[in-house]
Amino acid sequence: MSRIALNRFVVLWLTFVGLICLCANTQAQNPEVKLILQQGSPDNYDMALSPDGKVLVSLGWDSTINLWETHSGRLTRALSGHSGHITSLAFSPNGKILASSSWDNTIKLWNVGSGKLLRTLNARSVMDTLVGRSDDIGHIVFSPDGRMLASDINFEHNKIRLWNTGNGKIIRTLSGQSSDFESFVFSPDGRTLVSGNSDGLIKFWDVNNGQLIRTLSGHSVSTPPSGYRTVSSIIFSLDGKIMVSGSSDRTIKLWDASNGQLIRTLSSGHSKEILAVAFNPNGEVLASTSADRKITLWNIKNGQILNTFQGGANIIAFNPNGKALISSNGNIWSVETGSLIATCITIKDSWVTYTPDNYYVCSEDAAKYIKWKQGDKTLDHSAFSAKFNKPEIVAARLRSLGAEPTTIAATPQSNNTNPTAADTETPKPPPPTLKDTVLPKILVTSPPLTRGQGVKPAADRILKQSGSSLTVTGQATDESGVREVTVRGVAARLDERGNFSAEVPLQVGDNPITVTATDNSGNRATESFTVRRESEPPPVTGRYFALVIGNNRYPNLPPEQQLKTAINDAREVAKLLGAEYGFEIKLLPDAGREKILDALSEYRARLNSDDKLLIYYAGHGHFDKETGKAYWLPTDARPSSPANWIIADDVTATIKAIPARHILIVSDSCYSGTLTRATDFRLSTPAERERYLEKMRGGTSRILMASGGNEPVADGGGGNHSVFARALLDGLRGMSERVFTADELFHQFIKERVAGKSDQTPEYNPLRNSGHEAGDFIFVRQR
Repeated sequence: MSRIALNRFVVLWLTFVGLICLCANTQAQNPEVKLILQQGSPDNYDMALSPDGKVLVSLGWDSTINLWETHSGRLTRALSGHSGHITSLAFSPNGKILASSSWDNTIKLWNVGSGKLLRTLNARSVMDTLVGRSDDIGHIVFSPDGRMLASDINFEHNKIRLWNTGNGKIIRTLSGQSSDFESFVFSPDGRTLVSGNSDGLIKFWDVNNGQLIRTLSGHSVSTPPSGYRTVSSIIFSLDGKIMVSGSSDRTIKLWDASNGQLIRTLSSGHSKEILAVAFNPNGEVLASTSADRKITLWNIKNGQILNTFQGGANIIAFNPNGKALISSNGNIWSVETGSLIATCITIKDSWVTYTPDNYYVCSEDAAKYIKWKQGDKTLDHSAFSAKFNKPEIVAARLRSLGAEPTTIAATPQSNNTNPTAADTETPKPPPPTLKDTVLPKILVTSPPLTRGQGVKPAADRILKQSGSSLTVTGQATDESGVREVTVRGVAARLDERGNFSAEVPLQVGDNPITVTATDNSGNRATESFTVRRESEPPPVTGRYFALVIGNNRYPNLPPEQQLKTAINDAREVAKLLGAEYGFEIKLLPDAGREKILDALSEYRARLNSDDKLLIYYAGHGHFDKETGKAYWLPTDARPSSPANWIIADDVTATIKAIPARHILIVSDSCYSGTLTRATDFRLSTPAERERYLEKMRGGTSRILMASGGNEPVADGGGGNHSVFARALLDGLRGMSERVFTADELFHQFIKERVAGKSDQTPEYNPLRNSGHEAGDFIFVRQR
């Protein structure tokens, strides 16, 4: 090598080594900077995304609810009002109402726009308060029309309550199973509630009557390493065709929602139990999150894994355009790239939204929680705030996901004074519009129509009905919209979802019924069937007796414990039963122990096996928590001694010996519900009513209709009557049928009215250890 070449080589080598040393020295002086937060959000068990994708709601500190703008990453409002840990969040379908549930036994409904509390639904009853039980609410979900809210009860996992969001009252409770409800969701049409249970089963419940319709099995019930065995998540695709379930057996199952057939099992994506699943808007991609802290994206058509995100959470949701996936730990992911875009967290009363490369937006008081890590050094917020506190960068990245919804504007007219050929080109005519010839679809839900293969003609679809009128309900649907529904030529009540109802009169004999639906294009469809109205049932044999007791005055109790309405209630009940129902009445106002027991003993000697006896009691009662015994208190009862109290067991033993076919105790008293055992009475459909009445006449029945369970009941609230007595009197006067059962009276007029106007929950059950076999008390109004 020449001297010149050698010199050049040495210079180049020294230059290269110098650059390496310079870079190393620069990196040593300026190591990577990383944003760190001293504290972060609590472990969020739930979050919710508004239907339009504009608002993200998460759980905050001290039982608060945080509302975030998804297009800017800013926290705009914090809602407070719960006194316990918040367990679930849910948006109404129109996004205007937010529901939150809590361990404080309440569900709260909030106006999303104003943050105003609209209504509080209280799940805790007086009985819960007496026994110290807490009906903590776990999961909540809205029905598709927003009129109903479903919630479970942490204390009783095998029950789901359905609430009316308009008035805050409980519509009904789904129960009757041994396993726990772990997840549930309404079907897209709102008629069915589908639950995932702790025994690995999936159950379909009729929302209208609370009955179990179908059960699906497929998830393993063997206990996994975590100790759980549950169907933890249930969702439907937006078109309602596919249902997906995730389970602690680490599998995800896709089901045909129309027939319950298993389509596919996804089992290779997670190593621990599935926590939640979510569909993207077009139904082609499924996201799942697991206790293994991973989020997996699946191709629905072939079951292949598309991507995996590290950092899973309990809840996940796609934004409306499917570009972003949001998890309850505050992470916002790009579905297309699989990268983390931003994280939203709260720190006590402050908040921060930051990107993986340190850009952030925060509340003014959040600076004290922000630090910087550079090499081995920890620096204060001010060290790099000027460089990284860039709200515009955070917002731009969020908007790149479509976080700020856009609208498509009409093409503007050209302002060019020298138009081109394109400007003056005659626009092409729009393609011809095809005429709508599709008929609307009609589904009659009541009365229930039995269907076989194909549609049967009206003559072959004959339903039996004993009443003078029939209410027909159902739903009519069409893509163009339904303009009108008529039932037997009468315009039906019709809502925006096509639900209709109409009442039609019935004559004795066959009544042809035709339901006609007309869509907005003028197409008409019909559904026909026949209702056969039976003649009135044969008269009930045997005599009717009523022992009516009303106690106001208790000489041995203080003035504030004297009652005001009991005697008036008893007199009105006695008057009505005698005048309209032909009862032979024995009225006992302000009766002591001996008088009441003597009257009961008289019926033992006087009645025969075909007679009926109604015993009405209005007065004080007492429940002894230590012994679990219930008592009626006659007027000579003393608070210091139970000698004159009438124990429920004595009442039961006495009526067991009375030879009447049917005995009904109507008890408007504190703690009267303990006389009964639990049972599940099911009202018959109108088509089965004749057989139902015949069956109820046959057996020996001993029934208690009680104004409440073990909770105190109100002396008043119904004008000059108690709430319970008012409902009973209204029912006896208002029953449309001449012949009806006490069970029908209770469920049509008493149960919801009393529960809705007081803290009482009326009960209707067979008397415990009373000789009850079957049947029910039959009322017959005199002509």
